[in-house]
Amino acid sequence: MKPIVYLAGPISGLTWEEATKWRQDVAAQLGDLGITVRDPFRGKDFIKRKIKRQGGFDTEALAVHKKGEHPLVSGHGIVMRDLWDVASCDMLLVNFLGADRVSIGTVVEIATARAKGKYILVVMEDGNPHQHPFITELASMVLDDWDEALSLVPVILGV
Repeated sequence: MKPIVYLAGPISGLTWEEATKWRQDVAAQLGDLGITVRDPFRGKDFIKRKIKRQGGFDTEALAVHKKGEHPLVSGHGIVMRDLWDVASCDMLLVNFLGADRVSIGTVVEIATARAKGKYILVVMEDGNPHQHPFITELASMVLDDWDEALSLVPVILGV
């Protein structure tokens, strides 16, 4: 069975490209190594134009399901699928690089992963708003170098 890595990181306030480009790159790189990637954007390409018009993701606006809205982009749909992905993965790869505010969703994903005994690899630079004991102590490893982190994923997973 292929190992599964969930790609966690901030989304709110980011453009489509900022939120998805690194995930697509990592999915391609890890996929070449036989590692399955779970991306919170899978199946959501249909919202790309809307996000571009808005100038960025507004996750706070998703808290209440609106009539006619796709279930995967309702607050409940987002949270339930993302937490299911966290529960069913082998590793969380968390990209906090460049974050300018705390990502509540990613913090919840980290706490859930720890509770489920998952390996949590966090990447963030000094001065990042996520530098807090509830992140650094729940993480299995914290690095500040993205390339180093990616090189460790197959080693940790034994691929």
